[in-house]
Amino acid sequence: MKPFPRRAAWLVGVALAVLPALVEAVPKKPAARKPAARAAIAEIEGREALGPFFVRLGAAGSSLTRVLHFGDSHVAADYWTGELRRLLQERFGDGGPGYVMPGKPWLYFRHAQARSFSTGGWETIGLARDGGDGLYGRSGTGLAPTGAEGSAGLEGVFSSYRVELLTLSGGACLSVAVDGITQFAGLLDPPEGGEAPDEACCRLSHAGVGDTPYRWVAIDSAAPMESALHRLEIRDACGGLTRILGVDLLSGRPGVVVDTLGLNGAELPALGKWQPDLRRTLLRKADPGLVIVSYGTNDMGRGDFDFNDYRSRAVELLRGLREDLPGASILVTGPIDRAAKRKQGAQTITRNAPLVTRALRDAAAGTGCAFWDAQAAMGGSGSIRRWAKEGKAQRDLVHLTGPGYARLAGLLFERLAKADEEWRAAR
Repeated sequence: MKPFPRRAAWLVGVALAVLPALVEAVPKKPAARKPAARAAIAEIEGREALGPFFVRLGAAGSSLTRVLHFGDSHVAADYWTGELRRLLQERFGDGGPGYVMPGKPWLYFRHAQARSFSTGGWETIGLARDGGDGLYGRSGTGLAPTGAEGSAGLEGVFSSYRVELLTLSGGACLSVAVDGITQFAGLLDPPEGGEAPDEACCRLSHAGVGDTPYRWVAIDSAAPMESALHRLEIRDACGGLTRILGVDLLSGRPGVVVDTLGLNGAELPALGKWQPDLRRTLLRKADPGLVIVSYGTNDMGRGDFDFNDYRSRAVELLRGLREDLPGASILVTGPIDRAAKRKQGAQTITRNAPLVTRALRDAAAGTGCAFWDAQAAMGGSGSIRRWAKEGKAQRDLVHLTGPGYARLAGLLFERLAKADEEWRAAR
């Protein structure tokens, strides 16, 4: 074997020495960057429809402005609505917990500012899916006496209260106590003039419910108590045919209250399952500045979903709300993003999701309501999976976590605040 030529060895050495510098000098193709997460911004459409609400907000420093939030399980647990309540109250004043169902109407019932409890004696009835007789409170539920001893109650920070009831026949009676002191005990059919026997403790008012034999009854605290943690209990005093529709807990100060009116598993048609005269009475007694309508998650999972029928139903229901509350603003929110782990369910949701959103958007525009696309605010189709990775959505890819609902509430509040500022600037 011949020895390696000395000159060739020298050339190889030089090449090895300068090669790294030559490679470094060659212009490099810029490294591909991961696309930055797009800001989730979805403006409120038809913001002029929120004018009546903004007028009420402007007076929130001297009066009470109420928001009613109807919806499905996203609303029912009071995470989304509870955070929206906190944000509104932080800016416009804390009017109190608002409307709450006593008696722990279902196992996982939750309200961010009150604790609901039961010691027996009452059973939950409600709209659910079949609708029943439609004689329920604003939340779509009610409590009927079982004849057994026990109470339905609430604990929360408040200074005044209103217990709303429905009497189905004469002779109904019950008792209301706060911190163990009886406020009212007796018949719910008041004498002419509508005053309770002991006006120093509370007042009794009543109203007919259309042509039905039922009467709406309210027991109101007559004078404000100290705003502190109180325990309110309701007992059936004589076994009369009575239904508890809900309790309003107020701080006694001007500001905002936000009522959580969600039902697990509810679909849009739930809005039309109340007895019409009773619903009108309940809504007008509430006197809200804003009604938020948040359905669609369960509707998009239906295999028999029909776009035209759903849009027509949405128009009908929203028109009904406007007739019941001609002076209130209505904001419809599109459903949040949703996914499914099974192929068949995923195909159904992929097909229906944009149709549900479009139908609700069309119905809102056609009835003079505002609209907010919650899915777009989250980041669009498929965003639920990203939220799940970030700890803001549950593994079922349907519901959010506490931080996720807080984020959703923050997004909606930001858009409402911006729309309010622009509306005032234009005046």
